[in-house]
Amino acid sequence: MKKKILALCNTPYQIIVASKLEQDYYTDDFVDIIVTDYMNESLEIFNGLKASRIYRRVHHWKVKESIKNDKLSLIKTKLLGKKVLRRFLPQYDELDKRYDVFLFANNSMLVQYLGSLLRMDNSNLFGCMYEDGLSTYSDYYGQFWKRKNWIHRWLRSFFFTISTVYLFNPNILDWTPNCEIVKVDPTFCRRLINDLNLIFRYRESIDKYDKKYIFFEESYSGDGRPIDDCELVDKIAQLVGKNNIYVKVHPRNKKNRFNERGYKTNIDTRIPWEIILLNNDFTNTIFISIASSATINPFLFLGKNIKTILLYRCTKYPESLYKEIVKLCDKICSINNEVFVIPNRISELKSLLDKPLI
Repeated sequence: MKKKILALCNTPYQIIVASKLEQDYYTDDFVDIIVTDYMNESLEIFNGLKASRIYRRVHHWKVKESIKNDKLSLIKTKLLGKKVLRRFLPQYDELDKRYDVFLFANNSMLVQYLGSLLRMDNSNLFGCMYEDGLSTYSDYYGQFWKRKNWIHRWLRSFFFTISTVYLFNPNILDWTPNCEIVKVDPTFCRRLINDLNLIFRYRESIDKYDKKYIFFEESYSGDGRPIDDCELVDKIAQLVGKNNIYVKVHPRNKKNRFNERGYKTNIDTRIPWEIILLNNDFTNTIFISIASSATINPFLFLGKNIKTILLYRCTKYPESLYKEIVKLCDKICSINNEVFVIPNRISELKSLLDKPLI
């Protein structure tokens, strides 16, 4: 008998991973998807998903401004149950009742609310978490699940009953789930790539990532955190030449600081980096960043070894804010030190950039 599956996606990366799971594990089942307004251009992506026909039904939910993230609201849902939950999620009436599997990517309040409602309609629901990029592998989730406080475990009870975690690289996981871990094959077939291209309106001719060195801007500037990334790129340019560098700007940063300094940058910031990875060959390219997960994603979810230099030890990187991610970067580098390099000083860059590609 065909199962009914519901996938919740708040980001383009989550859509990519959920679609991979549909292809590998649920292709013979009925799979529905919810896309939320947490992602930019969510309506356009919603229309692309409908056109792709990967999913039986596609739902667009506006929850960014309405979802209740405070503890008092969470307590109300536990004490008053379905009535309050349905008030928080009025879109729930659009869905089929009694799904067999709920696919989600993190431990957000939205997942707690929706998962609780789904389980009220089917006590045998399987909750399955799938990876959400590098952060999924960090001990942030380990600390969440290790907490013994009964109030925490009661309020967030849905997460303590999940059955499966889907991961591309379980070997780098910094925590141990109390459930089955399924390793996802990083191979994307051409049909799925074509469907994803349709969903995200990928147009190959817009940006050409044709330089030997690609520097990945991060969101610090857009988030109001000063960072010396422009100065870092200037130092790299002194070693390799400005014409040999391409800067991929971060979509959250409204000002293109690198274009103003004369660097070639991407124009279209709406296409997810993972879609660009699926459509291009970067074998002869060197990725450089402070600590951008975009440089790690080729290895993380595609199994590709692209030479990468991470510079967080060479700058005023706010390590205290992201110590778990830095710890993971160190771990990945130690596992695959022919691909990932983490210099301690800028003076080491010249010899690293001159080394032959793997």
